Amino acid sequence: MPTKRDSLEWLLYSSLAALGFILVFIATDTFGPGVSPDSIGYIAAARSLAEGRGYLNYDGSPFTLWPPLFPTILAVGASFGIDLLQFARFFNALIFGLTIFIIGQLSSRLFDSHLLRAVATGSALLSFPLLKMSVMVWTEPLFILLVLVFLAQLARIQASQSLSFGPVAALAGVVACACFKQLVETRRCIIPADGFYEWRKEGKRKVPMWAHLKSKQPFTLAGL
Repeated sequence: MPTKRDSLEWLLYSSLAALGFILVFIATDTFGPGVSPDSIGYIAAARSLAEGRGYLNYDGSPFTLWPPLFPTILAVGASFGIDLLQFARFFNALIFGLTIFIIGQLSSRLFDSHLLRAVATGSALLSFPLLKMSVMVWTEPLFILLVLVFLAQLARIQASQSLSFGPVAALAGVVACACFKQLVETRRCIIPADGFYEWRKEGKRKVPMWAHLKSKQPFTLAGL
């Protein structure tokens, strides 16, 4: 059962997270979020995806040199008629706040001292490199948050002494989606196979199921 001190710490982390959100939102209020050549690529891909044309750069070439998750999220906002830059501004402000909160949660697991926990969380709020990334239309803030969530999940599993592969694998997949690049363009491959395994749950057991073509002929799978 959470103690009063635990509740106060949660309130502190939440307050610092809210302050981080407000800080980024105010910093981008007058001139909007910062834009770089990478940002133009993200915006173009998000606009193209929202219009149903897939992942395309501003010149119509395939969007393969940057991570796909960030423009995908921006495209969701654009599909509701929200201005891409304004949506990116709000989204990265939210991500900055959530990052501060997760750092607070991690610090509570790493440090016994309540003072060290507060200092670690406050340092994240005052981190100029993290703030600089958060006021830009960049994917780095999202990637940092996903990595921190992944580490928090691992810490939770370690503390409980029970391996839960599903959530870890799902988080690892999301982190990979946030960071991989160039593979689609330069390292594509075809994998020959005559089948693959899927797992079916029967009670508390998982039974391997061999999936294959009815003709049992070999086929190919796309790979990176």
